[in-house]
Amino acid sequence: MLQTEMTNFKITKKIFYLFLVPVVVAIVFELINKGYDVSTGYNFIENSLFSMLLVGPVYFIVNRKLQLGYVTLMFLVFCFAIYFESVYYYFFEAYLSASSLFVVLDSNSSEAAEFLNFYIDRKVIIFSVLMLIIIVTSLLRFRSILSPFNKTLTRTRIKISIYMFLVLAFLKFSGLIVYNLAYLILKSTIEYTAESNKLGAYKTNKTGDFNNVSRPISQEDEVYVIVLGESTSRSHFGLYDYSRPTTPKLNSLKEELIIYNDVISPHAHSIASITKILTLGNFEYPDKIGEGSIIQLANKADFETVWLSNQRPIEVGVKTLGISLANLNAVAFTQGPGLMGSLLVGTSFAKSLAYGLNIPLIDVNHMQAHILAHFIDNEGYEKPDFPFLAMTISGGHTQIVRVDAHFKMTVIGETIDDAVGEAFDKSGKILGLGYPAGPEIDKRSKLGNPKAFKFTKPKVAGLNFSFSGLKTAILYFIQKQLKENPQFVEENLNDVCASIQYTIVGILMDKLKVAVKETGINRIAIGGGVSANSGIRSALKQAESQHGWKTYVPAFEFTTDNAAMIAIVGHLKYLEKNYADQTIMATARLKL
Repeated sequence: MLQTEMTNFKITKKIFYLFLVPVVVAIVFELINKGYDVSTGYNFIENSLFSMLLVGPVYFIVNRKLQLGYVTLMFLVFCFAIYFESVYYYFFEAYLSASSLFVVLDSNSSEAAEFLNFYIDRKVIIFSVLMLIIIVTSLLRFRSILSPFNKTLTRTRIKISIYMFLVLAFLKFSGLIVYNLAYLILKSTIEYTAESNKLGAYKTNKTGDFNNVSRPISQEDEVYVIVLGESTSRSHFGLYDYSRPTTPKLNSLKEELIIYNDVISPHAHSIASITKILTLGNFEYPDKIGEGSIIQLANKADFETVWLSNQRPIEVGVKTLGISLANLNAVAFTQGPGLMGSLLVGTSFAKSLAYGLNIPLIDVNHMQAHILAHFIDNEGYEKPDFPFLAMTISGGHTQIVRVDAHFKMTVIGETIDDAVGEAFDKSGKILGLGYPAGPEIDKRSKLGNPKAFKFTKPKVAGLNFSFSGLKTAILYFIQKQLKENPQFVEENLNDVCASIQYTIVGILMDKLKVAVKETGINRIAIGGGVSANSGIRSALKQAESQHGWKTYVPAFEFTTDNAAMIAIVGHLKYLEKNYADQTIMATARLKL
């Protein structure tokens, strides 16, 4: 039995020596390149003791295959840890910490590749090859020296357990455990999870605890962009008087910028910083994070908030699209038509993003996008064949377009004044309904009699539209009825809404009938926000059986202004390599 114990001890000692080889090689690598530091000695002691902890459990494994599997796995993990911390020390002249691992956890493959491409040199390559040789050689040695310890005395295993406990206690209470990668990974993972949960709260808790929040009513949509950057130093910015012109574009805008010179980060790593940047909390007062964030404040004030990240999947609200910026092939944006303020913000952001990622920039016509939304892959919805007629109806536009190819479109009819969406909204205003009034009129129309009140359809030549006359007729009608009965609107609201919608739908269908007759094309596709109207959708479906048309009605989510319709146009243009350059400008009245 004593002979067996001695044999087991010799085997264990050999295993321990093999574990020490990468430790010694790593220390030599550090000494050659960076010289001796007290931390180097501490790290050597910690790695040596930790290797003893890893080797000790061999005494408790009686099956040789399991024994070999355990030693192999532990050695590979141990070598990786040694290699990782040595290379890190070579790059930054400091050992790993929970904060540095936090950064690793919050990175992605693209950033890691950029990092490695910048830092890797000949010395690191030589060290990598040497470590690989050590790993292969040691694994072969394990196979030849290992044998099951099934005859180990119980008292020996108790001694080993005590030794392992004492070593672990020494590492903990001496402070050397801060050099241990396994401990740091566990610690940083716990902290990272906690901070990530805090950040997630800003996305799930839309409004926080804010009360009585309001903002001035504006005729145009307000768009604000907050850019949070990291991993850079103001001391290397030309904008902050660095000797080299590292920020030429920012320098050219220097007079238009508000430049802060006395700002410091509230934390050492990204996620923890973001939660504090967006709140009143900081490193000293983390509890203030719970008082609410600027994102929650914006949501409470009826802003829509959108998150874009180069480290995590792009997120819209709280819905993950599963795409990172590194996966983008091109950036598509709305050039026009639309509100100039919104177009300028979108155009500037898209140009900057495309320029920064060095990928193509693609301009999109808003009206084209409504039409080509029919080509989004969507289960249960058929794509129209060319040629077809597209009727785009929205708050700002009413058009009939002949579509012969994706980017071969001809406007054959359009409104000469108000768009159909305006007709709904202005009629709703007359009736005292909220804005936008279209959905409310549609809802009430289902409860009313569409033929209760007759409104005259404007007579416009050709395929053009006019809705201003209808709006005026509705105004005079309501004014007349209210003089006779002040409660008229309240008593007849559903019937009035149904009659207005019936008239508008009739105008649209009359023009479509003429367009089909003149062009000989009986494939009809609708788009735009007003195409969500149930009355219009129902009339088109009836036309299939009554007139032999083939109609295409998009899914509800693709009718109103949406990102998907811009993306499909971008995709189709990308396939044709139809790109824009950085000189392109937003155009509020862009024609189709």
